[in-house]
Amino acid sequence: MELCGVARAARTTVCVLILVMASLRAEEPLSIGGGTTESRNQSKLWHHACSWWSVLPDGGDNSLYRWDGNAWEAQFVVDTRLSARADCLANGDDLFVLMGHHTQSRLYKYAYDHVEKTYDAVAGFPITLPLGASGLRASMAQDSTGKLWVTYLDGSKVKVVWSTSADHDTWDATGRIVGSGIIAADDLSSVIAFQGDRIGVFYSNSEDNAYYFAVHRDEDGEQTWQTTETAATGTALGDDHVSLAKSTDGDVFAAIKDKLNRVYLVHRDPDAGWDAPIRTDYEGTRPHLVYDRFANELYYLYTLNDPEPARLMVKKAPLGDLASLETATAMVFVEVAGQRINDVTTTKQFVDDRTGLLGTASGGGLAYTTWLPIGDGGPGSNLAARVNFQPAGADAPDGYAVDNGSTFDAGRGYGWSDRLKTKERGFQADQRRDTYVYVANSDGPVDWEYELPDGAYTVTLVAGSPVFTGRQHVEIEGTTVIDDVFTRQDFVEVSEHRVTVADGRLTITIGDPAIGSKKTKLCYIEITGVGGSCFRSLSATALASTLSGAAPLTVDFTGEAVSPNSTIDSVSWDFGDGATSTEDDPAHTFASPGVYDVVFTATDTDGNTAEFVVTIEVSGRVTVTASADNVRGPAPLAVGFTATATSPNGAVTLWSWAFGDGATATVQNPAHAYTAPGTYVASVQATDVTGQSALADVTITVLGLPSATAALATDTGDAPFNAAFTGAASSPNGPIVTWAWAFGDGNTSNEQSPTHTYTNPGPYTATLVATDTDGQTAIDSVNVTVNEPVPEPPPEEDPPATGVVARINFQPNNAAVPADYEMDTGASFDAGRGYGWSKGLPNKRRATHPDARLDTYVYVSNTAGPVDWEYALSNGTYYVTVVAGSPAWSGIHHVALEGATVIDTVATSRSHVEVKDYTVVVTDGRLTMTIGDPAIGRKKSKVCFLEIRRAN
Repeated sequence: MELCGVARAARTTVCVLILVMASLRAEEPLSIGGGTTESRNQSKLWHHACSWWSVLPDGGDNSLYRWDGNAWEAQFVVDTRLSARADCLANGDDLFVLMGHHTQSRLYKYAYDHVEKTYDAVAGFPITLPLGASGLRASMAQDSTGKLWVTYLDGSKVKVVWSTSADHDTWDATGRIVGSGIIAADDLSSVIAFQGDRIGVFYSNSEDNAYYFAVHRDEDGEQTWQTTETAATGTALGDDHVSLAKSTDGDVFAAIKDKLNRVYLVHRDPDAGWDAPIRTDYEGTRPHLVYDRFANELYYLYTLNDPEPARLMVKKAPLGDLASLETATAMVFVEVAGQRINDVTTTKQFVDDRTGLLGTASGGGLAYTTWLPIGDGGPGSNLAARVNFQPAGADAPDGYAVDNGSTFDAGRGYGWSDRLKTKERGFQADQRRDTYVYVANSDGPVDWEYELPDGAYTVTLVAGSPVFTGRQHVEIEGTTVIDDVFTRQDFVEVSEHRVTVADGRLTITIGDPAIGSKKTKLCYIEITGVGGSCFRSLSATALASTLSGAAPLTVDFTGEAVSPNSTIDSVSWDFGDGATSTEDDPAHTFASPGVYDVVFTATDTDGNTAEFVVTIEVSGRVTVTASADNVRGPAPLAVGFTATATSPNGAVTLWSWAFGDGATATVQNPAHAYTAPGTYVASVQATDVTGQSALADVTITVLGLPSATAALATDTGDAPFNAAFTGAASSPNGPIVTWAWAFGDGNTSNEQSPTHTYTNPGPYTATLVATDTDGQTAIDSVNVTVNEPVPEPPPEEDPPATGVVARINFQPNNAAVPADYEMDTGASFDAGRGYGWSKGLPNKRRATHPDARLDTYVYVSNTAGPVDWEYALSNGTYYVTVVAGSPAWSGIHHVALEGATVIDTVATSRSHVEVKDYTVVVTDGRLTMTIGDPAIGRKKSKVCFLEIRRAN
């Protein structure tokens, strides 16, 4: 079909031919006149903001044009010199135009105005570049730092110069000579930015029949270059025909010609280097290359000299099979009856199915423009982009461009604001969900940008991971579309978010500092134009509230159609299950499982139609139940789980258990042991062969163990001994409901804190058993010692006639001495004074007893052995009264007189034992009393006072 517009200079009708990869011929080809589209290494076209643009000669000067899909619209004059040659470089909103000239070359800089939809000149430009006579064939590129590079021939040498300021208005004009060797004056060089961080200069050398490639890394100084590479060599190969292109993965392609008019392609693999040249035709010239970034295809344009007059041809080949260019059928790109067409020019940029391929060639003083639909649907398709986020080694899903997490590269039109930490793989059958990029814990938000014309779009994205849980936060064009959403080994599918692009780039932000250490994962996105693509007159878009679900599934549809040159006459819907609708935004219920292609058709008043297809996947409902053989019990609790599921879609193939304590399993009927008390919800997800799933859960209660404490106010006493017991217990499961005491003597009690009387001496163990509402028990015990009853003291006897020999009170120095008593402070034996201890005692104590004799005492400490006390007496028989014990402390006492035990490990409890009138015989002039006994270990023996009376 023909698209017609108006030529700027002559104001005559201009028609260009739209080709569909077939040999078609224009009946009356007219175009902009008055100039030529050479040189062979320059690009005069670019696409930006939903339009193609150019700088072309029009008979008197070089002007900037906008292609509206029908014609070139003149914007303004760039350079008044018709003999100047343009090389154009677009980077986002920035436009650089190098007007090469044989005496004075100039660099122009422009900025795109999204409101006025045109370019504005940047102040301070143009600037003059001293490129000499070879400036006519100069070309430029921009590296990853923003620096501009220009290459040209300086005599017989290849030279580069570069910008030295951020605004590109100052330059190092001294530059650098690239490569080595003498080349002919009509050889050619071209420059390209590639592989994200490199500049390459490709040049011919007809003197030695070769092409060379010099590489500079952006991180190096401008004068530092890698060893020059030989790109191609052979008989008659070197000639002044060069066009460069690159792929999104760093490949470099060069279209070249030899001296026998044979055209070739040479390819540089980023890892393996240059391949052998591929001959693309035996009779060609002026080759030019363009790369389709979505289809991964290379377009090879060239002039075919035979048959005469020459016409412009195009071939294409997939990146994986470039050798097919040699045998591929060449198709006519531009043909004008009786006119020789040559010097094709197109863009340095990537192309795709939304831009199509636009090319301009010249002949007979006229420039002819041709647009070629490419890709799956051509520019008529609403699909703007499909991008899969994945590591470089992962397989790319069909129809998707690959993004491996690299930082933004203006040359390729999309990328990240910062390199992501990692890319991972699951093992999903759906390749799009098998890979993802994510923002790591320590990172803030990260922006991803994609170059798009301004306009309305629908963005479908999938965030999440097939193997990891996480919280996802995604923003599109500054609007939150996934707000801190939790996924568990699953995906959040967000479809058909309507956004507007106003700056030439779609911006997606993942991650958010407000959610701290959470991770956001992004698998893939699809970008669909709303209102049609850039170059289509009628477009239709259909949106669905959901794309999948279980039957019966109700879906709300929204239809939108735009016709710039007409009005919409009618719309219709075919839901694929026999039902239809003519509503703009219908709702439809799919009753049965199946895959339904819903077709939305719009018709304008000119009779044009456009369709949009939305695929709805309706599955049957999966049902699942979960049970356990042991839902309540004490830790550790072993539980056997059972899951049953049915699906009308096919077999259930995936089981996923989460036991509620962090443990998981992927078998249908797992076993699990709970080690800590608590209430747990164990859930199972059953998934069938179609990906439909259902959840069920069962609650498990793991009981804790109660604790109990048995206590006794006093654990030792004389029979009969009244013991007062105290019971305490608690349980995490609920209250204590029963108390059971066994006192060790055959008696029991069900009171919490009972009192019990032991009638017989002996050691006893009293045991408490406390039971909670779940029947869980706790046990504790306490030991009880019951002593022999204290014997009644013998009746008072009158003292013997001989009377009292001595009364000794054991006390510290500062205690009052009882009347008629001598004071003994516990000092060691002193023969001079006639009595004392075999060694110093550790302590003397006082109580607060009204009987001063009982108020003080000496004692043998835990660690001491037996201690002797002696008193000088004449040999004979004596009555000795000993009082042992303490009014304030309990203890076990052992006392011997003259080697005979008189108090045999008697226990006291805050009382004393009085022993009177023990008869002893003194034979060595001294009465000896021993307290303590190694056999009783750490027990304490206390003595308060002692009376000695003569027996005869």
